[in-house]
Amino acid sequence: MILRVYARLASLLIGARVDVRVAPAADAPLAPWGVGRLSSLSLTAVETGGSARAPLPMQAAAVSGEGVVLGWKAPALLLAPAWLLLRPTLLPLLLVAWIRLPNTGDGSLAWEGVVDAPTLSRGMWRWLLGLVLDSIARSSLPAVLATASANADGTVKSETGRFPRSVCTAVALGEGKLELGGQMASGLDLSGQMPAGVGPLDYTLRLGLRPGTDGDGARSCLMWDTPEVRLSLGDGPLARLLPKLWVPLLSTSGIALPRAITLRQARVSTAADGVSAAGTLALRSVRPEVIVPTGLARRAV
Repeated sequence: MILRVYARLASLLIGARVDVRVAPAADAPLAPWGVGRLSSLSLTAVETGGSARAPLPMQAAAVSGEGVVLGWKAPALLLAPAWLLLRPTLLPLLLVAWIRLPNTGDGSLAWEGVVDAPTLSRGMWRWLLGLVLDSIARSSLPAVLATASANADGTVKSETGRFPRSVCTAVALGEGKLELGGQMASGLDLSGQMPAGVGPLDYTLRLGLRPGTDGDGARSCLMWDTPEVRLSLGDGPLARLLPKLWVPLLSTSGIALPRAITLRQARVSTAADGVSAAGTLALRSVRPEVIVPTGLARRAV
């Protein structure tokens, strides 16, 4: 059954035990293979302590639905290794067809997941949070001003691609927000040039999470809520005398999700000491399209 195969793959990905419960409709015995309607579907993942080497470890996750049809894309994706072995030259064409052709599924699946603060420092989470830091830094007003330059016709352009990259060095939770320790490769003056001899810049970014939509309201987004930054001035006597102030960043950015995904909830929970998110996944294709990564700096309202 394809759902048990997906459950096993998910178990390896998030480092948790995944339990599967499937009840096909009376007139659809092949529904677990993607043909026909499922009366009910439930996948529940619970951490078992073996997530140390998982790429994306999580504490808990769940997927459920009633009266759903998986469609042809679910079993077809499992054939990708066979495509690679038998017809490697056709694999790009087959993947494009898999993305562009509409799915024959129906209904939607509800999903939710929880990741605690220590887990966010493991696996690929640290790298992903580094992309969050970098995207907020580049889309903020200081980055736009620092990389701004005048054209010959008097207009001003900003090249945030010249802004130094940031990496995530620490993760913590406080006051219902994520606190991400960041390090910028080097300093940047207001002319957009890298001053010689300037070392890495350490800072802390604090932000909340919330669901939102893109500019035309057609796509659900994970938004960074009220990001604030605090610079590290070292451990000298003068730095210890100065107050630790959080400076708001004029930045409205986030991740634009695929059209099939609707984000209902995203928040940082102090009580649960982690980040939780929930939403739905539509199994029926809205329209044939190529889903292109939008980047973490996509602006949204």
